[in-house]
Amino acid sequence: MRNPVAQTAFGPMVLAAVEQNEPPDRRLVDDDLADLFLPAPLRGLVAATRVAPIRRLMIRGSEFTGPGLWVNMACRKRFIDDKLEQALSDPQETLMNFYRYLGARLEESANRPGVFDTAGRIEGAQRLQSLTWEEVQRGRAIVGTPEMVADNLASLRDQLGLAGILAELNTGGLIPHERVMRSMQLLCEKVQPQLH
Repeated sequence: MRNPVAQTAFGPMVLAAVEQNEPPDRRLVDDDLADLFLPAPLRGLVAATRVAPIRRLMIRGSEFTGPGLWVNMACRKRFIDDKLEQALSDPQETLMNFYRYLGARLEESANRPGVFDTAGRIEGAQRLQSLTWEEVQRGRAIVGTPEMVADNLASLRDQLGLAGILAELNTGGLIPHERVMRSMQLLCEKVQPQLH
């Protein structure tokens, strides 16, 4: 029996996987490994969206259930700090630890009964475990000063019609609580006002 909590992640993972079928300059997220975490039926659905009209229909369908839903589900990891050096270095350990852990769990799951595309899972796991900090900063996370984060989000808003974000401020769980709270404060007080 599948973990019901884990199943709540399928929506954002499907979105990220479908986005990989968009041209690179139109993507909300770059996550070439998202489909590896999906069960076979959802991978089939994602594969069908390689055809642009089907992909557009799926996006329109999600917008019908809630205007802005598709772009509001653009999930990116975020960390904000006042000082540039700290803003770029503080999240490094926790994010890299997260990707190593995720890769290890994916590799571990590859040989379970009923797993689809074992070789693909192993390849994805190895890719996650070998990501560099530079790769994470380039397309898998938004980190930096409030100005840097606001500029990045404004660019996404302008390019893609981004209407909202889902921010995960402590991916990996290694950032002390007070630093996470400061990041949240900066997001609310210094980033959000620049986006309206």
